[in-house]
Amino acid sequence: MINTGMPRSVLGHWVSGSIASLIVSGAINYKRVEEGKMSTKEAGVDTLKKTLQGGAVTASAIAVANHIGTPAGYFKALASLSVGAACVYAIEKGADLLLDDSPKLITE
Repeated sequence: MINTGMPRSVLGHWVSGSIASLIVSGAINYKRVEEGKMSTKEAGVDTLKKTLQGGAVTASAIAVANHIGTPAGYFKALASLSVGAACVYAIEKGADLLLDDSPKLITE
């Protein structure tokens, strides 16, 4: 068993990871817009996507570390890792939908 110390706040680290990702992705995307490499809509969606993904990954990593230090925590750690990966994937797909400008056909 690995001693990872006292359990840390998953929600608190979600916020911290989101803020860090917002700062980095916002600065990078601002530069891309200024250089004409990206539209403001693309930059906004990408910044939002990376902000949410950064929070999810950070929270997932903290949850994994919290579970590794507990008896039989490896299953919970794997579950936390899976939830983090699923969040990143869902956010990626959601961002794709926001950027998709093609008309939608609604059928019943």
